[in-house]
Amino acid sequence: MISKCTDKHIIKIAGPGGGKTYSMIQDIKDRLNDLEPYRNLVVITYTNSATEEIRSRLSKEISIPDNVFIGTIHSFLIKFIVNPYSGIILDEMPNDRIYTDYDLDSIKKLKGMEKNIVKKRITDKLKKKGLISFDEIINISKNVVKDKDNGQIVREKISKRIKYLFIDEYQDVCNSSFEIFEEIRKAKYTHIYCVGDPEQYIDNYRNKIKKYQNIPFLKTLNKPTQYRVIKQEDNYRSDKAIVSFINNFNCNLNQLSKNDIDNYPVLFIENSGIEDIINESKEIEFSIYKDKEVSKFYIADENKLVNKLKAHIDIENASDELDVSNGVSICSEYIKKISRLDSKVFMEKHNINIIELRILSMKIFKFLTINKDINIIKKFIDESTIINISKDINFKSVTDETINKIIAKQKKDKHTTCTTIHKSKGLEADMVLVVAKNNKELSKWLEIEKEKRYEDISHDVCRRGFVAFSRARELLVISCEEGINHDNKTILQNLNVIEKDIFMSTYLEKA
Repeated sequence: MISKCTDKHIIKIAGPGGGKTYSMIQDIKDRLNDLEPYRNLVVITYTNSATEEIRSRLSKEISIPDNVFIGTIHSFLIKFIVNPYSGIILDEMPNDRIYTDYDLDSIKKLKGMEKNIVKKRITDKLKKKGLISFDEIINISKNVVKDKDNGQIVREKISKRIKYLFIDEYQDVCNSSFEIFEEIRKAKYTHIYCVGDPEQYIDNYRNKIKKYQNIPFLKTLNKPTQYRVIKQEDNYRSDKAIVSFINNFNCNLNQLSKNDIDNYPVLFIENSGIEDIINESKEIEFSIYKDKEVSKFYIADENKLVNKLKAHIDIENASDELDVSNGVSICSEYIKKISRLDSKVFMEKHNINIIELRILSMKIFKFLTINKDINIIKKFIDESTIINISKDINFKSVTDETINKIIAKQKKDKHTTCTTIHKSKGLEADMVLVVAKNNKELSKWLEIEKEKRYEDISHDVCRRGFVAFSRARELLVISCEEGINHDNKTILQNLNVIEKDIFMSTYLEKA
C-alpha cells in the first residue's frame, strides 16, 4: 500500500555561490534512507552538464541505486510520461518514435495565430514521420496529465511511481512544465523539492510571461499551505564587498559571505571603448595580482559585444594553458553522450582499448579548443573519427555544454574567458570584468528599487546584471562601452563602488 504524502513540499531559495548542489546531494542522500525499491527518486536538471555534475558528485558518496533517475526535463518526461502513456491517451502519437532537436527557429518571427498554425503544421508532419521535437515533448506531457478522461488515473500512476521529485534551477521552469509538476503534486503521492534563485531568472524570451511575479518560482512561494520555504543565505563564492554589493539587487535574499575576506572593493572603469576598458582592467589586474595566476571572465550581454572583447585579448596564447587532463576526461564523457554508448560498449563495438579511447578523446579535445562552429565540429566527428552520432540527441546542446565545461575546468591561470551573461550562469572566476553596451543598460543593472526590478520583465535586463555581477570570487570590475555617464557614476559611488583611478592611487598606496 503506497501512502499519500502528508508533509509540506519544499522550495529552497539558494542564491549565487550558496552551495546549492552540495545541499541537494545531502538532501537526496537523506531521502534514500526511506525510498522503497519499487518507487523512484527523480532529480530533474536543465542541462546535460548539470546532470553529469550531480551524478558524479552523488556517485562519489554512494552507489547510486537503479531507482534513482537523474536527467534533463525532456528525458524525465519521455521516460515517465510520454513513452508509457502518450500512445494510450493521444491517438495521433506514432508507435515508433524518435526524439529530435528539430529547429523551429524559422517560425519565431511569426506572430499570433499564424505562428501557432505553422508550428502545428510542422509538428504534425514530424509526428507522421515518427519524429517528436523537444519543444513538443512538454506539450504532449501536459496534454497527457491534464487529459479530461484519463488524466486523473495517469497522474495517480505517475505519482505512485515517484516518491521524491527534485527540481534543480527551478527559476527556469516554464509555465507548461510547472503545470505538469502541479498535476503530479495534486495526486498527493509525491514529495516535491524545488531549488533555485528567482533573481537569476533571465529566460523570459522563452516563457513569454507578462509579469515577473507570475514566474512559476514566485507562484510556488505563494503557496504557504503546500510548500515550506527555506532560504539558503550563505555565499561561499564571493568576498564580502561583492556580496554586499549584489545584495542591493536581491529581492529575495540577504546573503552573508562565508569568506572572511574583504580584500578589494568593487571597482568601476569610467573610460569608453573596449580597448581602453581592457587596458584599464589589465592595469588593475597587474597591480593586485602581480604574477599570480588567476581566472578571469569578461562578460557582456550580447554576442556582438562579447566578440569585440574577444578581438582584444590573446585567445591563441590563452588556449595553450588548458588543463589537458581534465579536457580528455570531459571529451570521454562527450563521446558517451553523442554516441549513446557506455565506454565499455563503445570500445567493444569499435574494437579499441582504453589507450586508443583516450587518444580519440584527446583528438576531439584539441579540435574543440580551436573550433566552436557546430557544423564544422559535426563534420569533423563524422569524417575524422569512428563515432556514429546518435540521431536522438541534441548534438548542438551537448557540444555547447562540453565546450563550456572545458572552459570552466581550466586551471586558474592567466586565461581570460569572454562570455555572454546567459552562458556564464553557474560559472565563476577570481576576477570578473562586466561590460554594459550603453548607460541605459547599465542603469537597469544598477536598479535597486524592488518594484522597478519586478516591472522589468520584457528582457530581464535588471536580473542579467545580477547574474553577471555574482560570478566574481575576489574582484568585480564594472564598465560601459560608451563610458559611464554622470548619473550612473553617482549611483555606483552611492553603492560604495570605487573608481579605478582612486583605487589605484589610494588603496594600493596603503597596501
